[in-house]
Amino acid sequence: MRRLTILLIAIILILGFCFGAALFLPMLQPQPKPPVNVTPKNLGIAEIHQLAFVQPIDMQFAENEVNTYQPYPAVNRTNQTLHYIRATNLNSAGDATSWVFGIREDNMTTLYTYDRNGVARIPWNAGLPNQEINLSTVLTPGELITLARIQMPVTNSSQAQTGVILELMNGDYTITYPPGNSPQTITFNATTGALISVYE
Repeated sequence: MRRLTILLIAIILILGFCFGAALFLPMLQPQPKPPVNVTPKNLGIAEIHQLAFVQPIDMQFAENEVNTYQPYPAVNRTNQTLHYIRATNLNSAGDATSWVFGIREDNMTTLYTYDRNGVARIPWNAGLPNQEINLSTVLTPGELITLARIQMPVTNSSQAQTGVILELMNGDYTITYPPGNSPQTITFNATTGALISVYE
């Protein structure tokens, strides 16, 4: 009888130990760490995959953002002149998904870009057109499109990628359409909107 009692106590102890181990062992094992959301570091120049819809920006807003931008380290921006403007994905309102401004700063040439990511400053070793652009004396892209009745490629309302390039330099606006369109390039006087040339 005593032997049976000892055997029962041993079985109960073993079962209790197994049950306790099953409960507490998982708690003692290291828990996996949650994934860390890592922001990509500066990867240099890389292809930009834009979202399906990017809110177009008008030239005056982009130019104002560029004018108020102060890079780090700071540069002297008091003696600067504007010589070149380029818009990408120009739409029928004269807005675009990105803008480039070619500026002379003292003895340097610099490109300032503005898009949905903000302003970026790019030192530019190549030259810029000689003629300075005075934005108060030229038509805005929207005014030019209305005045000259310029036709833009038809796009879906949720798609900002028109593929149309606009350039302003040496007193002229040049509009370049994506391949497959006719005409391919049209040039206008930036002050009057008068047609200068058409290239098929």
